[in-house]
Amino acid sequence: LEWDSGGYSRHFFASFCQVIDVLTYKGDGVAEKRQNENGKIDYFVDIHIAHEVVPENSTSLVVCAQVFEHLHQPFIAMQQIHRLLAPG
Repeated sequence: LEWDSGGYSRHFFASFCQVIDVLTYKGDGVAEKRQNENGKIDYFVDIHIAHEVVPENSTSLVVCAQVFEHLHQPFIAMQQIHRLLAPG
């Protein structure tokens, strides 16, 4: 989960992860899913409504950098992150 771009995650975690789909916080009411030229998925969403485009239990790792201090309802964002994480 990144505040403004997916570049940070892809740069620092590429050697550790086989698949990196990035969810970027885009502000109020945005919920988009885009597939880039490498087949990776980029989600551009308001984390509060991530359930509209990001499947439940679809993520094994969440790295959240420089996001929560910008949110009006961080408790909802945490609920969404919990919903995204796969069991185990």
